[in-house]
Amino acid sequence: VDDLDDNTGNYRTFQSLDGVVTADMRHHEERKRMELSSGGNVSESLEVKEEENCEDETENQITVPPLTIFSKGRTLIIGPDIEHALDIGELLTEKGLSCTLCVPTNENSELSISRTGALDVIEGDSVSVSGSFGGFTITAAAGGDQKKLPALFGNEVGFFDLVLDLQSTPSYRGKQLPVGYFAPGDDEILIDEALAELPEMKGRFTRPQFTLLNENRCLHGRSQKHDCRRCLEICPLDAISSDGRRIAFDPYLCQGCGGCALVCPADAIRMQSPTQEEILSALAARLSEANVLEDSPPDLILYDRNIENKTLRTMIAATGGSPVFFEVDEISRIGLEVLLAALTNGAGSVTLICGQEKPAPISQALQRQVELGKTILQGLHYPTDLLRFIIHQAERMEPEPYILPDKTGSEGPARLLIPPASFPFGHDKRTLTCLAASHLFKVSGAHQSSIPLPDDAPYGAVVIDADSCSLCMACAGSCPPEALRADGDAPRISLVESRCHQCGLCMTACPEDAIRLQPRLLCDFAAADSPVVAREVEPFNCIECGEPFASQAMINRMQEKLSGHWMYSSDRQIRRLRMCRTCRTQDALTAGDFR
Repeated sequence: VDDLDDNTGNYRTFQSLDGVVTADMRHHEERKRMELSSGGNVSESLEVKEEENCEDETENQITVPPLTIFSKGRTLIIGPDIEHALDIGELLTEKGLSCTLCVPTNENSELSISRTGALDVIEGDSVSVSGSFGGFTITAAAGGDQKKLPALFGNEVGFFDLVLDLQSTPSYRGKQLPVGYFAPGDDEILIDEALAELPEMKGRFTRPQFTLLNENRCLHGRSQKHDCRRCLEICPLDAISSDGRRIAFDPYLCQGCGGCALVCPADAIRMQSPTQEEILSALAARLSEANVLEDSPPDLILYDRNIENKTLRTMIAATGGSPVFFEVDEISRIGLEVLLAALTNGAGSVTLICGQEKPAPISQALQRQVELGKTILQGLHYPTDLLRFIIHQAERMEPEPYILPDKTGSEGPARLLIPPASFPFGHDKRTLTCLAASHLFKVSGAHQSSIPLPDDAPYGAVVIDADSCSLCMACAGSCPPEALRADGDAPRISLVESRCHQCGLCMTACPEDAIRLQPRLLCDFAAADSPVVAREVEPFNCIECGEPFASQAMINRMQEKLSGHWMYSSDRQIRRLRMCRTCRTQDALTAGDFR
């Protein structure tokens, strides 16, 4: 197998080079398998935008069933002080919970379990807890011996429904505590709150599943050199795992923060309960109501349920008009597409407020979304302070007020009154971003629709070096969203820029190092969503019959690769490479060297 190309006529069928399998042939055969498995023609389906819209609508209609969790009230109490833990355990036992204590051992003691009154007591060090509400497991050690809890309980159930951790540093393995894990430390107020809430968490519970994964879009596991791990790295609960080829979600651990969908460049992860469409529809309705009451577009304040509305109102001093406060369940559900869509649906400015308690990877990802939005606004000659990102520090007693952007645009050109857009919110986030940017471009008066973006942006184009490219089509075969594709009646690669995620898989696959990425946002949506020729050459004609069957670059490449091959050792055999399949076969039979 090599990376050569051997195509004929319309460059969608391929000839055999006497047993040599080319990269283009592999690509062609893969497409044939896709056509057979789908029952249709892949190339034709890609050319019909209406079918893609139907696919998006179908995906939006997919729902996942809710989770059912049974909690029998088995509660693990982890504490440094056995007397304090016993008092709390007895109190919770009176309220109907079945409690087990976990306390430190004496030095060099063995890991053991005993019983004090109605309570089981585990003595061990290096306690580690994993799992989620209704299924927490514990590992502990003593005297250098590490054991899981089932080894102590024999045949009894070795997991807990709830955990009350009284240590200064919680024993949970993840970066963020899940539902059902209470870690008040030694704070008496927080302990009292936990003691009041724990008995209520016994019984049968249902809650929604928050994530919907489209494996066909996912970039993970497609390349060892250019593997995408963004969702795995940002998840604060380790609810996402990988087997090396594909990712999987633990729906019981996932709390729906939305960080995975926020950083996914391929829009392979979509959030449910609520969906993005539901958030944007509610947001647009609020802005529409506010615009009726105000003379100018209101400033929009986005925050989540962890920040009190009253606190925000005392911290934000508006410079005119009344801001619109919009609460979401998780602030990390707000990405670039929501920020730009808000500006195109009546918001004069958008301020994103992130609580200080958010994990650093999530707050950093949110800030990158805002910075990316500012880059787009700057490219369209809008004031960049129409988008702001603020980390709310709850411990401030007398904070300085957050000043909203000046409506006169003192640091840039006067802010335009943007007429509302009319595009629906049911699209994926990439399409929403492009539609919103296209609307902003149309009303901005800017002449340049292409805006350069940072290197890590998931939008852009692909540039192919004409001097190096041999049109082997390996890039088209490696592109998951088929932003690059081979089509037409000539040696040609076309690019649909709106589909390009800048994942770099095409660069990895290219044997000629002829591809480079060009991160940018093309604000002309019609142009971004239409195929453009990225590389095209005149066909090479058979030297015997004149039939076009390859490109000159590919002929040169084949001659170079097969130089010295035993099947192409003579001048006549080398000349045969410049013939079409029919003429090549006839010449080999005539020469008598056909094997």
